[in-house]
Amino acid sequence: MYGSIGKLGITEIECATNQAIAFCQPYDGVNLKYLFRVLQNSRSDLMAQGQGGAQLNISQTILKAHEVPLAPLPEQKRIADKLDSTLARVEACRDRLDRLPALLKRFRQSILAAATSGRLTEDWRKSNNADEPSLKSLALPAGYARLTKRKTEILPVDVAAPDVPKNWLIVSIGELYEKKAIIDFADGNHGSLYPRKEEFGDTGTLFLTASQIDELWNVDLKACSRLGTKKAQQLTKGWALPQDVLLTHNATVGRVGILPIDAEDVLLGTSVTFFRTNPHAILPGYLRIAFSSPFFQDQLRSVMAQTTRDQVPITTQVSLRVPLPGLNEQHEIVRRVETLFAFADRLEARLSTARKQVDQLTPALLAKAFRGELVPQDPADEPASELLKRLAASREQAPKIKRGKNAAGKQPIAPKM
Repeated sequence: MYGSIGKLGITEIECATNQAIAFCQPYDGVNLKYLFRVLQNSRSDLMAQGQGGAQLNISQTILKAHEVPLAPLPEQKRIADKLDSTLARVEACRDRLDRLPALLKRFRQSILAAATSGRLTEDWRKSNNADEPSLKSLALPAGYARLTKRKTEILPVDVAAPDVPKNWLIVSIGELYEKKAIIDFADGNHGSLYPRKEEFGDTGTLFLTASQIDELWNVDLKACSRLGTKKAQQLTKGWALPQDVLLTHNATVGRVGILPIDAEDVLLGTSVTFFRTNPHAILPGYLRIAFSSPFFQDQLRSVMAQTTRDQVPITTQVSLRVPLPGLNEQHEIVRRVETLFAFADRLEARLSTARKQVDQLTPALLAKAFRGELVPQDPADEPASELLKRLAASREQAPKIKRGKNAAGKQPIAPKM
């Protein structure tokens, strides 16, 4: 049985603003908690009816004309009570699921902390000859010309380094550059060379900014803009190569990624620095782990605290330090971290599926309730058709409420949720 809200025995919709409508106490024909759930189930339909103006507006006229399912009064209470108890469990489940992303984030951070302090590979070192990092006699690849000779004035950063195994080093980016363990690093083109909006289009060179790198190491090249070939050819700085480690350092600071091995030519914006490693000293996968570690991220936050905006320029990046194990242990660290992160990724995928399923429970339960399938029906209940007739008769006999400036003084009665 269906009836419009305007015919359900509501005394008046007296309490209203341009943003909210409150229902006052009805006659004995409608349970307020039942009405609340009916409207919750009708939300999409009401919003669709409220479209068309400058802003969404579900007016009293729309609301009064809206048809809703009408159950016998005792059944209304059974439905409302059942929905209250069932949806409370759904919300509790949703709350527990909402706490899991933070736990997964802490799980990843603990892995990174263990990886860059030597704890993750402690057992490996006991059964393997742990080599020491080699920063001596390193050379640039044959024919490689650095972009420029960078100044590497190393300044202290007020963040305590973790305790690391005796065969590890704690070394600054500047020193790694001087020793040629980092071959090169640079960000995009500043000043007059920075591309203008009209120089971008549908074709040309991929132009990567911080917004294409997320917190989980993903580098979304498909989301990059494309810089016209003519402009791109004028730029000598900011060209990243496959397997370069990427660090966001302006506005969005501290996201890390590796340029895919099959990537086409990529130009960086001014918000990203690439780091090109010497494979005889540092694995790109390990440097990505080191840059993502709590120790390194704490250093970024420390130097940002001394600036007027979130940025860590290249002149400051040279002072940041990383823990450095030998190359063999780096391989083992990368393998273990990637295995554990893949496990976390699977948990996150299952969590995402579970959250979608939980989000579908509320509308499914509401729909089931108003199809008459949620609670048992009692033949002894007054039929809804008789209830609607009685409501109409009561409405005809009710005294008309006089309108005046005090007419809205009656307090609305809200359902207990």
